[in-house]
Amino acid sequence: MASLGMLEDAASKGSVYAYEELALAEYGIANERFGKSIDGDRVLRARLEVAKILGDYKVDALIKQYLPNFDDRANAAVVQLQTTEFLRQLGTHGQLQGYRTAGPDPRPNLDQWNDLKKLAQAGQSTPIETFSLEK
Repeated sequence: MASLGMLEDAASKGSVYAYEELALAEYGIANERFGKSIDGDRVLRARLEVAKILGDYKVDALIKQYLPNFDDRANAAVVQLQTTEFLRQLGTHGQLQGYRTAGPDPRPNLDQWNDLKKLAQAGQSTPIETFSLEK
């Protein structure tokens, strides 16, 4: 249970991976304690939707893996309400802990990206060679 709190803190700081792992861990615990249910599936689907909104590119594969027969159309309204609530909770948790709230961003951890930009502008960064493949 302590690890769930740590994952929640990391998610509040902007870790998409931590939010995804928190969703999967809570789903596993709920299934173990109460058995598999449509309510548990809806919660996981909503939590994974939050991770997707925050920029997690692996969500579609996780949905296929953990919820292969989930009916998105039949559960759309419930999942949308839960997704909205989970986003609100994530933002509130972050604010209460004094973190900048996470939001949709293709580059999570904007503060760290800005720090890297400042280092580059000050000449204190190390260039990295990149290569592209041509077809």
